[in-house]
Amino acid sequence: MSLPSAVSPNTNLVLPTRYRTCCGVLAILALSLGCGLATAGRIAAGTYNAYAVDTDGSVWVWGANLYGQLCDGTNTHRSTPARIAGFSGAATVSAGGAHGLVLKADGAAAGWGLNGQDSSGRGGGQLGDGTQTNRAVPGGVSSLAKNWQVVAGQYHSLAVLGDNSVAAWGYNAQGQLGAGSTQTRTAPVSVVGTNGVIAVAAGCTHSLALKTDGTVLAWGYNSTGQLGDRSNVSRTTPVAVSGLTNVAAIAAGCAHSVALKNDGTVWAWGFNFEGQLGGATANIMQTSPLQISGLANVTAIAAGNHHTLALRSDGSVWSWGKNDQGQIGDGSTTNRTSPAPIPGLASVTDISAGQAFSMALSATGTLYTWGQNDYGQLGNGNFQTSVLPTPVRHADGSAFNLATVGTSDLESVFRLAEAALPAFFSPPTSTVSAFGYRARAYSSVILAARDGRVLAIGPAAGGIMDLGSTFTLRAQAQALGF
Repeated sequence: MSLPSAVSPNTNLVLPTRYRTCCGVLAILALSLGCGLATAGRIAAGTYNAYAVDTDGSVWVWGANLYGQLCDGTNTHRSTPARIAGFSGAATVSAGGAHGLVLKADGAAAGWGLNGQDSSGRGGGQLGDGTQTNRAVPGGVSSLAKNWQVVAGQYHSLAVLGDNSVAAWGYNAQGQLGAGSTQTRTAPVSVVGTNGVIAVAAGCTHSLALKTDGTVLAWGYNSTGQLGDRSNVSRTTPVAVSGLTNVAAIAAGCAHSVALKNDGTVWAWGFNFEGQLGGATANIMQTSPLQISGLANVTAIAAGNHHTLALRSDGSVWSWGKNDQGQIGDGSTTNRTSPAPIPGLASVTDISAGQAFSMALSATGTLYTWGQNDYGQLGNGNFQTSVLPTPVRHADGSAFNLATVGTSDLESVFRLAEAALPAFFSPPTSTVSAFGYRARAYSSVILAARDGRVLAIGPAAGGIMDLGSTFTLRAQAQALGF
């Protein structure tokens, strides 16, 4: 295995001393991969669409198809998953209002679906290809390569670039692109003053960015305090979220924002009319972060339009907020103002929240969905709302499962790395498995693998170095007999 020349050490990411030991592995992973935990990953829920990435790098799509977001040459909605024909190499996926974005294993970005205005008159340029033409097959984002993350908002898109700055494109009426204006952009532009960013999140009309120092930036619409800067003033350039530190992951709802701290606590701010702030306050609007009580040991968060999900270290999923479509999955359609566990879900490794539906991926590869289903976005073969989690199914009724990368597969990747670069990955000191990660510690670096990416983390890697797709490296390891 050779390190690709296109992927260089990220010298902007300098880990605090307390993270340079094996016992700090999970804190490092939460910090470095917060983007995958919150806003883009193997599964993604949008407004009326759901997407999933398989281990071969293909992308499964289902739900609404008004603007070609199923990439099948029709405008017919579909209630069961089908692969995007001829597309491979995906590492993570993100779902917007009516467009999808993929981060490919080589760091390139691709998008499809709505690229102009919808019936409400909003939108334009969210695919970033220099046009406002809808796209029914995935196409590249102009001038973007070697990205760390790409995320789809309602009508705009964000990317963390290789130098840890942020680019944005699409609809911009509320300044959600952070470029200092309200001009819609059909190709990526730089977000003002962003550096040292490791994750972004995109809501309906606001954006968030997580920095390496654990602080959060926000920009865009702020009518309900979703920027968290103790005001209701909208911003066309980033401002700091007030008093928020030690953040590991971020999520943006339509008009509320959520942060997961390294200590496993969850904080929220913004709109609270349906209880989406989880009882942190009784106020309808909250302009600065407050801790949500009753939640501990959280490892991932997801924000829908007006509901919120949290994944705990025991594999349980907790939910709260608006529930008119059953999107919090507790068997009712009653809003909930405080977190509670969702019945019937266990050993979950990934979560995602859409406009009014939710998704959870189990350790066995079973994918569960619940909530609104009028466009088939639950992927269970019908168009009926479900107030409890139900498994996604193929068109013939058989169970749909995403392939998993098992412990033995990841061990082969570690062995390949050790043999190829013994000075870098030697000697191993310990191996841990938790929260869906497999990580091995060496004298001055940690090798971490999960579905999607393999990372070298630590001082010897200049902070964090992306070694490539888990699936690609696993195939190389198997071919070479590791």
